[in-house]
Amino acid sequence: MRAKVWLEKTGRVDVNFTQYEVAGADFMTFENVEGGRFSFDMAGQLHIDSGKTQFFAEIKNVTSEANQGVLYKEYLAKCYRTSVVTGMPHNFVWLTWHPFSQTSWTKLCAVDELKAAVEFHKSKYVDTDEVDEELCEKIASRLWLIVISDRQEELSMSNQMFGELKKALVLGIPR
Repeated sequence: MRAKVWLEKTGRVDVNFTQYEVAGADFMTFENVEGGRFSFDMAGQLHIDSGKTQFFAEIKNVTSEANQGVLYKEYLAKCYRTSVVTGMPHNFVWLTWHPFSQTSWTKLCAVDELKAAVEFHKSKYVDTDEVDEELCEKIASRLWLIVISDRQEELSMSNQMFGELKKALVLGIPR
């Protein structure tokens, strides 16, 4: 819920579904090629400069690296699978309270990293002979890797300030 609040208070995110809601769980759950199921922690709309777009997010509220490097690579394969199943590359958010894979941090959202992760998990998430490189490029351009901290959360708008902002946006009050 902390991630939901923080994301929404950016003013650019609407979290419509979380794993803690029955309706959201089905929407965010997908089947891998082995018949198993996987899901994301939350989903909703991003309001970015190019317009509204749907996202799926994985949240890691951890105080250490906590094996995130390994989990992130499988997450990338899940993003690929989700894009194949839905027929469109959504935005995908990995939000954590602790950085990971620091020696390769700047490459974690790169096409090569995504493709390598998908190739590694191919037997579980890819039902074709080849990984679609064009799809990998589209997904890589829609990956969000966010690290927040307890201290950073203090910078979020207060509930009152956020309410005023939302009201101004709904009413179309000029800046």
